[in-house]
Amino acid sequence: MLNEETKRKLRLLKIGEFIDTIELPRKDEQTLALPFEERFQLAVDSVYQQKYNDKVHRLIKSAKIRLWAVR
Repeated sequence: MLNEETKRKLRLLKIGEFIDTIELPRKDEQTLALPFEERFQLAVDSVYQQKYNDKVHRLIKSAKIRLWAVR
């Protein structure tokens, strides 16, 4: 469990998503059985994918691409 000070520091580093990713697997016994390195890798992969998806979504939205209907 992360204490409030650690959570605050993660938010300052702009990786607040890491908080949810780390605390979520606490309920999953299979994830808890994994070694620390593998759990950390899963957390990093999850945060990376979330940030990447947000970036792609933001870029698509800002591109304002218009699609013309073909008739």
